[in-house]
Amino acid sequence: MQKVLAKKYLIKGAVIGLGFSGVLVLGMAGCATRLSSESVESGSPEEVPVGGTLTASYPYCGGAYPGEAEIRRIQAERPLQTVLYVFEGAKYTSGARCVDSCTTDSEGRFRLSLAPGEYVLLLPEQKSDRHFKALEESGNSELSADRACLKAWREGGLFQLSLEAGKPQLDLNAHLRHACFVPYPPHCFEYSGPYPP
Repeated sequence: MQKVLAKKYLIKGAVIGLGFSGVLVLGMAGCATRLSSESVESGSPEEVPVGGTLTASYPYCGGAYPGEAEIRRIQAERPLQTVLYVFEGAKYTSGARCVDSCTTDSEGRFRLSLAPGEYVLLLPEQKSDRHFKALEESGNSELSADRACLKAWREGGLFQLSLEAGKPQLDLNAHLRHACFVPYPPHCFEYSGPYPP
């Protein structure tokens, strides 16, 4: 029987993205969320191990000049600690069934074991209807959202998986590059306002 790293975890709220203010309350929708620090045995020998590493980087967005060393530290790639939600199907829809979830460890690593089939893995900000609606409606004279881009980003999730028995997928690595003055995902927004010196 295969062992999968996991631990129960309940999230009550998360601060979302650079440039997006406020706290978002996330509903668990029947998903048991796990951390990568406690061993749990998988339910079936046919389950497929799935895992990888998530990292993020943030830009220096102006203000008092902190020096080159501090700018490099601010912009450095770092492990991303977040929750990943697993939904059945080739793409996410609001009615999709959440079958599992996990959270990355302090090094950004995650690992699950899933039955063969098609799945999409979502970040909390992709899963939350409330957050997604706020993204679609964000905008003013300096910030505009591309709604088609946001819809594709949400439906496709962070990863789309087609799992077959005996074929582990342990190289699911992603780097989330944030931008100044726009929420994540920055490629779906256009900022035309001023930048600090």
